[in-house]
This record gives sequence, C-alpha cells and structure tokens, in this order.
Amino acid sequence: MGVVRFPGLPESGHPQYLWNELEYIVRELFKNRIGCGIEEIGATVKVNLDPETSLGVLTHGAADMGRIEMRDGKYVKVWDFPPFGTDTNSVKWIYARIDGTVFYESTDRPRWHQYLHGWYQRVGNDAGDRAVVFIDAELPQGRRAIGMDSPNSMLEYDTRNPDTGGDLVWEITAPSDAGWQSMLLTPGNYRFELRGGNGGRGGSAGEGSIETPAIGGTGGQGQVIVWKTRITRPVTFFGLLGGNGQDGQPGNSLFHGSGLTRILYVTGGGGGSSGGDTRLRIDDTDIGTSLMLNAMGGAGGGGAVHGHTTNSFTGINGAGGGGAGNPENAQDGEVRNAALVPQLTPGRHGNLQNGGSPGVGTVHLPNPDFNQVWVGNSGQPGHAGTDIVARTRRDGGSSEGIFVPHGNITVNGAAGGSRINGTSGYFRCYRTRDGESW
Repeated sequence: MGVVRFPGLPESGHPQYLWNELEYIVRELFKNRIGCGIEEIGATVKVNLDPETSLGVLTHGAADMGRIEMRDGKYVKVWDFPPFGTDTNSVKWIYARIDGTVFYESTDRPRWHQYLHGWYQRVGNDAGDRAVVFIDAELPQGRRAIGMDSPNSMLEYDTRNPDTGGDLVWEITAPSDAGWQSMLLTPGNYRFELRGGNGGRGGSAGEGSIETPAIGGTGGQGQVIVWKTRITRPVTFFGLLGGNGQDGQPGNSLFHGSGLTRILYVTGGGGGSSGGDTRLRIDDTDIGTSLMLNAMGGAGGGGAVHGHTTNSFTGINGAGGGGAGNPENAQDGEVRNAALVPQLTPGRHGNLQNGGSPGVGTVHLPNPDFNQVWVGNSGQPGHAGTDIVARTRRDGGSSEGIFVPHGNITVNGAAGGSRINGTSGYFRCYRTRDGESW
C-alpha cells in the first residue's frame, strides 16, 4: 500500500517511521468511520469493512490483514469481510480474522502490540487476529462501540471501577472483636464492600411474676461502605468483620409478702450491645499503620421498664442504655403502664457518639399510710451504654438488682450485651478489570 507522509516532516525510509505514519492515518480514518465502518443503533452494532474505501486500514507492518490469492497471474490481497452485527449488552470485542474472511465476536481480551501498533487476539487458534471494535456494555446505548484505533482505546474502561461485578478475591466470614485477617493485594482495580453488624435488642423488663413483660428496643442497622481504589504496587491490607451485638438480658420481677405488705419488685432490662464495626486498615512501611474504612455497627437498643399493674407497693429499677453505634432503626426500650407510673423512663438506644442514657426507676407507694414499708434498694437508675472509643464494639448498660432485706432475697438486675452473636455484616473485596500489556 502507499505511504502518506506527515506534512512538513523529513522523510525517512526506516520501517518504524512508516509504521508511525500509518498509525496516525489509521487513527484519523477510524475517527471518521472511514474504512472500518461502525454503525451503532440502540443496543446493536454493525461493523463493515468496505474493500474499496478501506485503503488497507487494518494493515500494520507485518500484521497485514487479509488473505493472499493468485488472480490473473498475480498475488493480490483479498478482503472478503461480510458485514457483521451483534448486540452491545455485554462486554466483548469484535475481531477481524487474519485471513480476511470474517468478523467475529469474543469475550477474550486482546493485548496491545507495541511493535505492530494494534490490538491482537492472544488465545488459541485465533491468536494474531486483529481486534477492531470494543463493546463497553456499561456505557449508555448508542455509545458502547469503540473503534480500537490506539493504545488508549480501553483506558476509560480499564480505570473505571464498576458498582457491581468483578472477581471476589477476599472475603471474611468469621466475625470477631479483634481477629484481624490479612491479604496481599497485587496491582489492579479493587472494590471493597463493608457492612457492620447489627446492634443487639435491649432486654425486656419484669420477667418472672409479670405475664406480659415490657419489651426492649431493637438495635440499629450496621453501616454500609463501598470503596473503590486502584493499587499500583503490592500492598498488605488487614480486615475485620464485625458481629451482631448481643441482646441485653431480661430484668426480673417478684411479688413478696402478703396483704398490706405485698410488694412488687421489678428490674429493668439490660441495654443491647452495639454491633461490631467492620474495618479495613493498611500496614505499609511508607505511611505506617492506619485505619482506612470503618463501617460502624448498629447502636444497641434500650432496655425496657415495667410499671406496676396493681395497687400494691412497687419498687422499680431503671433499665440500661444501648451501646453507641449507628442509630438507624434503633429504638428505646418500652415503658409498660407509663400512665400509672409517669416518672418512669426507659433505657435509650445509643447514638453515633454516646451510649444510650439509662432508664429511671421509682419507689411507688400508692397509699401514704403505708409509707413506712421499706422496699430495699429499688428506684435506682440503670447504667448508660458505652460511648464510642477505640474499641470495635460497645457494651450495653446494665440494670441494678433489688435487695429485699426482710426476705433476704435479691431480685436480679439484667446485664447489658457484652459480646457478639453471629453477624449480618460482611467484608468483601472484588478485583475488577485492569489494563494489561503484551
């Protein structure tokens, strides 16, 4: 084929100079849909190589496309590529067969050949076929077919990290408060998906002598974080999967005595533990150990309190608050019979910074004539949940027990949640597409 010189530049007979000129020509022809035509409509694309106008645009030095036949006593290049059509709903490449017979599609990724100045198939019997169109199915319809006219034809695709897809290269399935796991990641594009564990429910109040105890509040949902990054050299990462927070223990109740001295003792429920945080940190000798991502566990639910249901004397201890965490969908504990005992308040759920405040108890004496009756150490508040600190999970607050001196009996309080219990969180790392060289 003929060579078109660069305007204003000295000529050179060196093959590399000629190939560089050709590369420039091919790129300009491709941009204007000359030679290799690409017609894209909706979710379909049609590729056509017109032998009369192609000027051999698929020819690059030794990689001359098309087959050689003897015609009229001369060896000639034959271009018999029939038009080829396909959908654009999946990522793939359209190749031109090296013998000049057909276009075909393949999910095999080509490699850029610096010497031949083109993208070429590298798999099996098809090795050496030229890739002419790249279909990027993640782009909008009508903009998915990309002519492969330069080394940068897939640059935007290669450097983009999609929201879905990729190969799962690292997953942590065992939740822990402190059991970090490590993984060496090699250069490439990665997407991390982290979710903290859910917060535990607050404990109920008044179980034992009360038929329908007050119910503790539900825990919050773990936060979700998605992070995309490109790694340019091997780096060791450390990951931790947070578990669901433990529910607060239920409070207890007891009727003690009889007649005018019959007293109901009730302890509030313990606050729920927050869910465990799911974390990613990097340990790199250049920048030191640091926390990269923290998907906070859900806040713990507040413990419940239960007012009296009869006209008996009542001693009620407050409930515990939930551990600090993500407050989404977290609830305070229930207050049963609040209209009869308005001074009662429940344990509160935790928030982003602080553990939930404790519930307030009371000593209820409905008849002042009997106020000489001592109801032990009832009426005490519960304990607040743990605030946000360096820990990956925060405990729920507890409620106090009630000692009944004239019966030498203790009505036990309820402990707050203080460990993990399974998980609804996740830690996943996907490796997505990345550029390759020949």
